Amino acid sequence: MPFCAKCGKEIPEGAQFCSNCGTQVHVLPKVEKKDVSASEIIGGSFKPSMSFGNFLIVFVPMLLFFITLLQLMPQVLLLIAEKLPQIRTGTVDMATFVATLLRIVSVVGASVLIYSLFGIYQEGVVIDNIGNKIMGAPKPYAQSLRSALSRYPSLFVAALLLTILSILVGVIPYVGWILRLVVVCIFFVVYQGIVLDRLGFADGFKRSYQYLRGYASPFIVVYILTTILAIIIAVIGLIPIGIAAVPLIPRMVSAFIPGEPSEILRALAELLASPTVYLSFIIACVIWTVNELYTTYGIPTKLYLEIREKSKEDRRV
Repeated sequence: MPFCAKCGKEIPEGAQFCSNCGTQVHVLPKVEKKDVSASEIIGGSFKPSMSFGNFLIVFVPMLLFFITLLQLMPQVLLLIAEKLPQIRTGTVDMATFVATLLRIVSVVGASVLIYSLFGIYQEGVVIDNIGNKIMGAPKPYAQSLRSALSRYPSLFVAALLLTILSILVGVIPYVGWILRLVVVCIFFVVYQGIVLDRLGFADGFKRSYQYLRGYASPFIVVYILTTILAIIIAVIGLIPIGIAAVPLIPRMVSAFIPGEPSEILRALAELLASPTVYLSFIIACVIWTVNELYTTYGIPTKLYLEIREKSKEDRRV
């Protein structure tokens, strides 16, 4: 039998008022508890992830980044190949050589930095958009863009701390890789809490940790399956690049057989500058974009929303 919330007296079944103090009885409807299904999360997160806006915001920066690398890396390799004989004889103008090399490398470094910083903003946009679709409340895409900008500070702190912790624990002998997996697993849905529930970094981390403790089994199962799935799709993305490199294998082999470093570097530069390699990277970027939308953003967002709803049910039962 239920008890009165005010005086604590036992209330008969069906009674609408407490016979002792007259307080009205509010009976919450019984909620059927459901498990968090890993298969449902993985299967139900693909479609909400694949919108045209989400695809463009991931694909375009990724493609520009790889094209920049494909433009600059052959220049680095050819520069080293050209100066290598002079370096051996000590006749090279080292100051000019180093300055030219640093100029190219600095462009590569700037590209990596810009791509990484934009990736944080990108994460906020895509998570917000996917979350809206999963919750059945599609909103203008411009709202996701604004939302990502407003959440950027907390997202940046989360990304920075994850990177630092992963590096620190990763260098620990023997168990470093296990600890790194633990750190990444804890952060698996931190970003969803920051974006979807408008939490700060500390509260988003706390929410993620609470969910991990309360739903450790489905949390870890989904994380492991997502990691395996991400690796498989990433490898599939390498297939077009491998196919593009096949016609150039004889040229590479002929360069490696003599073992002449200059020829090897020129062969690598020729490989990277090939039009077929550019085309293969475009195809690979399409596959990797789908992978990122699905495994990096879609599945964790679906998991977060399912666990959040399940937590509400647990509190009501």
